[in-house]
Formats: sequence, structure tokens, C-alpha cells
Amino acid sequence: MSNKKNKKIYDKINGFVKTILSIFILILISNNICFAGVVPKFNPKNPNQKPGLYRLQDMNHCYDSGVAGHFIDNSKIIFFTTNYSNSRHIDILDLKTFKFSKLPELKKHLIEKAYGVRDIISDGDNLYVLARDILKKEEQYLFKYNLASKNSEDLDFYLDKNCYQIYKQGDDINIFCTSNTMYKYNLKTKNISDAYSSDSIEYKTIKEKAEKQNISYKNIPFIDNINYKMLNEKDEFKKKIVVKRDEVDYGVSVESVIHTNRYPSWFSPLYEYDVETKELKPLNEFVRSYLPNYIKIPNKNMVLIVGGSTSIYPSFHNADPKDVPLVKRINGPTDSSNRAYIYIYKKNYRSK
Repeated sequence: MSNKKNKKIYDKINGFVKTILSIFILILISNNICFAGVVPKFNPKNPNQKPGLYRLQDMNHCYDSGVAGHFIDNSKIIFFTTNYSNSRHIDILDLKTFKFSKLPELKKHLIEKAYGVRDIISDGDNLYVLARDILKKEEQYLFKYNLASKNSEDLDFYLDKNCYQIYKQGDDINIFCTSNTMYKYNLKTKNISDAYSSDSIEYKTIKEKAEKQNISYKNIPFIDNINYKMLNEKDEFKKKIVVKRDEVDYGVSVESVIHTNRYPSWFSPLYEYDVETKELKPLNEFVRSYLPNYIKIPNKNMVLIVGGSTSIYPSFHNADPKDVPLVKRINGPTDSSNRAYIYIYKKNYRSK
């Protein structure tokens, strides 16, 4: 008799515990509580930081998805954008201190000349800037900015063309224009060559080299959610970080929140994808901008994340996920971002 009584008491207690656990789980789901928390700050003095997402200091200017970056001797990265309204925004990131600095003298020169940036390259000592007239967009100029003296020197170069990229080879600055043509400007003779067509060997050879200086989206273990399942098992990185732009939380699609998949998420959850096993593992971390620029840091297992669209509410940029409503995580209304993040990935992500 006592055993039956004890069993009834046990069943009641067990049922009560299950009920409490069920209620707790429902509360977690309904309140969208995640365990990612606030993004911790990156400490460049600590060489043993754990893999994961870290926040850098804010950039000096806001950049959208049009932000470009070029290395300066693998020790610095210069950032700029060619977007008309922000084409004088320039930041430099020191890869030792991981701090951003401005180039006020360069910006002053751009303003005085009514220039906007089209492209910037460096030979280590100087920056070479392809600029256009802000009012007459198809008037292109070149000038040189010395990083030590901080002086700008206009080069004897002018083209009435819409040009977008430059590449330095010896004493020649190669200028690529939208009409599928290339021009050469010689720094010593100050001569401008006739146009090379895109069919010429000279154009194709130099264009291939010029494309390699574009450091964005190349040879990094980051990929968006569109084509990660198409990765080849021979990929250099056996594991990739997948940014799920079609989700606002783990397992919560944009479409389930606003009943359309037309708008992507600026608060995208991160997953680890195994290229060989095709398994997708949640990391409980979020990239907090839409279409940012991902840049692999040389000789380090780190990816820099800058630019892109983010919420117009700054309080959401580094907030705990539970404090960011689902509907506020979707791309609109958004603004360009001055936030910068570092993602440290495991060293064994490389197959080599």
C-alpha cells in the first residue's frame, strides 16, 4: 500500500517538474532569449583569445556595402567608399594595435579640389588616388599622398572618362575605365598612353594582376547562406562560417516574422558548416550588419567584418539578442555602419 502511495507522490512530483520545465522552455521561445549575449571587445594584446566574434573600436566614418579595403605592406588596411555622398570617407586600420585612424590632410585635399575617391592603392610610402570631379563625374584625376609627410601632390593626369580602378606596376599607373579600356600613366615621363582594349594581351595580363589586389571576399572561411551547400569537398577551408541572412534568429526565418522573404536580416545568425559532412552547427553569435565586407587578416586566423547596412537604432548594434525584437532585425529602416568586428576561427579550419 505504501509503495502505491509513494508511486503516486513520485508521479505527481515528476509531472510537476515536467510542467515547470515546459513552461520555462515556452517562456524562452516566446521571449526570444538567446545565449549569445553582448559581443565582447577584442584585445590585440592577448594572443590566446578563444575562437568567436569580437568587437573592435568604431570606425571614424560610416560605410555601407560599398566599402573597399586595400592593404598597405600587410601592416595596415585603408578603407574608402566610392559612393557619391561618402566618397571622402577614409579610415586606416593598424593591424598591430587594431585601431582606426583618420587622414584629415587627405580629406582636406579632396574637399579643396572638389574630388571624390574612385580608387586608392599604395606602394608602402605613398597612396595613389584615382579621383573624380564631384560635379562632373566623368572627369578623372590622379594624385599622390605621402604617408610620412602627409602632403598631397597632383599628378599631371586627366581623362574625360568614367574610370574605376588603378593598379601600379613599376613606374606605370594603369587606369581601368567602364568602356572596357585601360590607360597607362608613367610617373617619370608623365605621359598617358593610348587606350588598350579589353581584347589586348596587355589589358588582360594587367587586369588579372589588378584583381588580385582586391582583398574582399577572397580566400576566407566566411560565406553567405545562398550557396554554402555547393562547396566542393576540396575547398581549402574544410569548415566555413555561414552567415544566414534569411534568418533573424536560429531557426526563425525572416519570412515567418514579416510574411515575405524580400528583406534580408541585418542581425544574421552564424553557423559552422563542415564541407565534408555537410553538417550545419549553430554558433550562437550574430553578424550585426547586412552585406558587410569580410577581409582575411594576413598570417592570422582572423576575419575582419566592416561596413554594410545596420539598424538606425544604435542601441541595437551591440545589444544582447533578447533585447532586439525580431521585427527590428530585418533590413529596414537601416543605415550605413561604423561598427567593426573580428572573427577568430579555429586554426584547423585550413586544410593546408
